[in-house]
Amino acid sequence: MWESIKGRYLEEMADSGYSGDSIGAFHKFTVPYLLRQANTKTADVVLDVGAAHGHAGISAYSAGYRNVQIVDYDDSRFSKFREEYGFECHQVDLLKQPLPFEDDSVGAILFFETIEHLLDPTNAVMEIHRVLKPGGTAFITTPDFAQVGSLFYEDPTHVRPFIKQGMERLLRIVGFERIEVKRWGTRYGMARMALNERFPALNFIGTHLIGIATKS
Repeated sequence: MWESIKGRYLEEMADSGYSGDSIGAFHKFTVPYLLRQANTKTADVVLDVGAAHGHAGISAYSAGYRNVQIVDYDDSRFSKFREEYGFECHQVDLLKQPLPFEDDSVGAILFFETIEHLLDPTNAVMEIHRVLKPGGTAFITTPDFAQVGSLFYEDPTHVRPFIKQGMERLLRIVGFERIEVKRWGTRYGMARMALNERFPALNFIGTHLIGIATKS
């Protein structure tokens, strides 16, 4: 069944105007901003986990991070990632498979808008903690159920809502000690006007959450 519909979700995203060919100003600014704030080196391995169309990974690559690697269950975009960016790609079932990386080997992980698609995200977050090197940071974004309410289910593949306290607890449970969870996203067309670049705090007023968890 999965093989017959593989790629259909990404096609649906593209039909809605959300594809790797239409990366907006928000991602282009915030992804490298977050990596710089975390002191991620441009030579570090940066994983885009649950990459979909690659908004996070491509934004990192465009900012000079050249060791970007892709992790996703759906491999239908892998050939594009390899041919256009030279990304190494890994097909992984985050519900039950380990990430194909050694312990303490990854500089940063971009886990954007994926955790809400996993009924039980524990394995994925445990693996993220395992492969991060000490001082490495994971950035986890998801809709804030306290903000979006029933609109969360406009996407039929959303199965696991989060609020701030729940994300904080999950990150603590898997072993993170340095944790910050806050609002994520900009509003009122600020990214289109580049106001979010002049005032970075404007990137943290939206209806989503970002968990920033650094491994000790």
